[in-house]
Amino acid sequence: MRLLESMADMKKTILEIYALAVCFLTLACFIVLLGFTLWSFIGLTAPSFTLNRHQYDCHLSDQAYEDCISVEYLYSRQYNPKPVPQGAALSAARQAAYADLLRSEQRQSLQGLTMQLAMLAIVSLAFFGHWRLARRCRDSAADPAKA
Repeated sequence: MRLLESMADMKKTILEIYALAVCFLTLACFIVLLGFTLWSFIGLTAPSFTLNRHQYDCHLSDQAYEDCISVEYLYSRQYNPKPVPQGAALSAARQAAYADLLRSEQRQSLQGLTMQLAMLAIVSLAFFGHWRLARRCRDSAADPAKA
């Protein structure tokens, strides 16, 4: 009889350890996801800040933009290239490309934010479910009448 009671207590202890380990891991995931969520929010509100360096550098000036697009397939010297725009046309193309780039960055940030909020919800459900399980194991170990 005593052996069965100690085995039942060991099961509860193992279950509590499992539940607390899952809580620890979900908390770590939550913290990492929170960082990614903050970055996506920044990208949504200030897309020029989250652009990668190459994209940003290409749109700083007309000369930089010309240098960047001259290596693209459309303007390369192979396969019947189009001439690179010059003067006001180049400035207009650069500004239009930059506006498109910012819209794309915002859309990408919104997609990331949506995915990260969904993942935060799932991680939160896993955390609170296992936290309740750990508390139940601890309460039943403290008060054997509840078991």
